[in-house]
Amino acid sequence: MSSMELPSTQRQWQQVGRGLPKDVLQLVPNAPMPKLRKGEVLVKISHAAMTPGSWKIMGSPLSYFRHGAVPELEAAGWVADPNGSVFQKGDEVVGALEQNTHIFGGIGTLSEYAVFPSEYIFPKPSSMSMEEAAGLLSSGMTAYKALVEEGHFKTGWRLFINGGTTASGIAAIQIAKALGAAYIAVSCSSGSFELVKGLGADEAIDYKSSPLNNQLSSRFSNQPFDIILDCVGHHSLFVACPAFLKSEGVFVSIAVDTPEMPSPLEVLRIAANTLVDVFLPTWLGGTPRRFVFSRTPPARHRLLDSLRWAEEGKLKILVDSTHSSSKDGVMAAYSRVMSGRAKGKVVINMQDS
Repeated sequence: MSSMELPSTQRQWQQVGRGLPKDVLQLVPNAPMPKLRKGEVLVKISHAAMTPGSWKIMGSPLSYFRHGAVPELEAAGWVADPNGSVFQKGDEVVGALEQNTHIFGGIGTLSEYAVFPSEYIFPKPSSMSMEEAAGLLSSGMTAYKALVEEGHFKTGWRLFINGGTTASGIAAIQIAKALGAAYIAVSCSSGSFELVKGLGADEAIDYKSSPLNNQLSSRFSNQPFDIILDCVGHHSLFVACPAFLKSEGVFVSIAVDTPEMPSPLEVLRIAANTLVDVFLPTWLGGTPRRFVFSRTPPARHRLLDSLRWAEEGKLKILVDSTHSSSKDGVMAAYSRVMSGRAKGKVVINMQDS
């Protein structure tokens, strides 16, 4: 890729309204090439990885301010213009965009070319393919921040992960195992038991067989967890957790369960629930366990942690499926993410149109 010539325009997916991806995403065949500022690097995208919340942003009230925004925020590819950085043209790299810049600035990776701050791109691990590397940074940094920085994870702890086959859940299993977890239980469908146990989980719980809260209360009331990581965003799980989470334990959530097209009132209700979980004292009826909602702006050291885990073989990225960047391919990718059944990352090959 070192001899690549930059075109004057590019293929790019853009959001043109509020709604579901099938209704509001438009392929622009001749979008202008971005102009670089100091400290930015232009990357030719090989594969873009889908984030679970991206389609929810399209249906949220934020969409009124996102006309022309480009979806998704992480990718792998080749440096097209180093722009004075430490990289060379043609270098294989992985990158992640800062979430607020993505949401409010409209910058994304579902495009032939994308601009990254130079501090947020890194050499691609040699052991990973482009499609695997595309989803490395956000999954790894989300799980690591939630467990280590927010949960203060310690060797010998017992961990429950709600959503064990989500991309972050898969990363969390591996990271917790490497950190010396004494016991890891996860929720998933029965068809994924072998997968999660192969990654390091000690027990898998079929959330479809009976209410999850009841299963956890029955199974773990005498051996409660030190930490719970909720990758799905079930408010009811936190309310019920005193039955299976130690009194000094911590409940860390990285997700919010929202409807497809939330009204402003629904957004306020969800925000209010989160604030109640975080701040309402027990003497006013709050749940008597510590709640943390973990947001993950891509601080450089967290991205480096993900890369280090990958290079050491402690963190593998599972690719659920790879789709072309055609209309049919992109819509199929979003359908897979929205189904909630993806086991790992859903990826779009921007070189396959």
